Amino acid sequence: MILLRCMMIASITLLLTVHCDRCGLAQGPIAAPLPSVVAEHNAPPQGFKALFNGKDLSGWIGLSHFDPRKLWSMSPDQRTGKQAQDLQDVRKHWRVEKGELVNDGHGVYLTTAQEYGDFELMIDYKTVPKADSGIYLRATPQVQIWDTTKAGGMWKHGADQGSGSLWNNQQHERFPLVLADKPFGEWNHFHIRMIDENVTVSLNNQLVVNEVPLENYWDRGRPVFPVGPIQLQTHGGEIRWRNIFIKQIPRRPPEAGVLDAGGQPVGDGWRPRDKAIAQNHPDLVSGERLRDFELHTLFRLTHASDTATVAFRRQGGGTAARCTLQIGAQHGAVLKRWHGNSQQPWTLSAANRSSAQTVRLGEPNHLYMRVRGDGLEAWLNGVKVLDRIDPNGPAEGLLALSGSGSDVQFENVFFRKLQDDPRVAMFTGEQGFVSIFNGKDLSGWTGAMEGHIVKNGVLISPKGGGGNLFYNKPFSDFIFRFEFALESNGNNGVGIRTALGKNAAYNGMELQILDNTGLQYTRLKKYQYHGSIYGVVPAKRGYQVPLGRWNREEIYAQGNHIRVTLNGKVIVDADLEQAGKPKTIDGRAHPGLFNKSGHIGFLGHGHRIRFRNLRVKELK
Repeated sequence: MILLRCMMIASITLLLTVHCDRCGLAQGPIAAPLPSVVAEHNAPPQGFKALFNGKDLSGWIGLSHFDPRKLWSMSPDQRTGKQAQDLQDVRKHWRVEKGELVNDGHGVYLTTAQEYGDFELMIDYKTVPKADSGIYLRATPQVQIWDTTKAGGMWKHGADQGSGSLWNNQQHERFPLVLADKPFGEWNHFHIRMIDENVTVSLNNQLVVNEVPLENYWDRGRPVFPVGPIQLQTHGGEIRWRNIFIKQIPRRPPEAGVLDAGGQPVGDGWRPRDKAIAQNHPDLVSGERLRDFELHTLFRLTHASDTATVAFRRQGGGTAARCTLQIGAQHGAVLKRWHGNSQQPWTLSAANRSSAQTVRLGEPNHLYMRVRGDGLEAWLNGVKVLDRIDPNGPAEGLLALSGSGSDVQFENVFFRKLQDDPRVAMFTGEQGFVSIFNGKDLSGWTGAMEGHIVKNGVLISPKGGGGNLFYNKPFSDFIFRFEFALESNGNNGVGIRTALGKNAAYNGMELQILDNTGLQYTRLKKYQYHGSIYGVVPAKRGYQVPLGRWNREEIYAQGNHIRVTLNGKVIVDADLEQAGKPKTIDGRAHPGLFNKSGHIGFLGHGHRIRFRNLRVKELK
């Protein structure tokens, strides 16, 4: 018995996951699947929650292949009616049998009642010949399950390549890395990780999908929805499921959601509360009607019954149409939408214990809120408490702060409008771009080859490694696009128009790659933060995504014109000739600043940084 127990414990930890201590995200291979034989089915491993209890359908509803925006647009009564109808269908086609979920191949999809953002999902399945199925992530198809045999008749769709892929993708990879399916009659095990839009899938201990974006099937022009339910698809043949476990991954605030050491928001464009407006309308933050915006504020609640309220896109005073985010120690963060003069709002995000636990009574609470299009997000004291899509909310309106209960105080109120930058042509097309990294090895590169690792399509500058790695071919005028993921206090750089074997910061240009939120970087010079032309031109701050996530960057270099775009925002737009007059801001000589051509490369400083999708377009 002792030997058997030790073997079982060892089998659960076949692979180790490397974590970023600060961001809490897995950075290496996802954890090993559960073994095929466990002490008790449907009992979650440490850190995970069971979505299926092995006894009944508690926590599940029914939903077919259905655009979730239609569901989010329904009134509470309409949604209740649809769910009741779908539940009748569930009872016809789904059953629990000996600790297994069984579907007869027909009917609506079994769907989690709760919606999820970033997560790890473990799930076992067993199917029959000539049946295919899948797992919808955030209500979006899908991680594919095939009958991989020729007799199944689906080879024309790629079934012979195996299950686990994001089959409905059109722009990104839609087939698996390997065929990992087990024969019919045996249980298969998925371990799926979804962070932002990127999906990693392990099937039966083999990596089949590695950080591939799941495209938005419902709207190809936008990224996949930030939240949504998990659905188990039915598709023509019996399928059985068990051991369905989930672990939610917290979403950290982006750089813009962090206050600096002086309690001020990071980045450009922030405006304080309008004092002139506040004299006559003390609840208003500004007299301007806002559509897309970010908000920082500190507020203090004295009693558990106190509530702080942010009203946004408000159409007027009184009971006018608006959305409200109400925060209190008893109910946490509650999102409501008010229609016209209605006294009965729709509750879009109900009270929950986890967000209530983030409220600090008698102390300042920091709220960061971001509203863009139909997406609504909020972080309270660094913890995400709101992540919703509201397709039918007001398009724009006033922004106001109010409190109920004892004396609810707001201070350090800052807001800024979110607007598309007309200079940005970023990621609108790929014509003319050529890949300079094959995802397999360092062919075409020179320099610190031993200081870098290539794994699963990603170029890694590891901790303690790095060094200067350059592409062999020099470039003159060009656009360089790439993605990068930072860890805490990460530091690297992009060298452009640089001579080999020399310091790129002075014998060319070094554009900083840096964790702007790193605690060891609070006292840097402005020209040392991310995106800056080191020592020459400082970059705007406040546009990095959270640590561990993929940032997208574009460097445009034509003559003396250098432009850096980060995640859709221009952070540097400089004329080198003007920037160097009468001297550079660091006061040092930069003899390579006006090089006509040179090499592109990464300048590692011993911190773990990941890169992918490196491509260049030469400008003639």
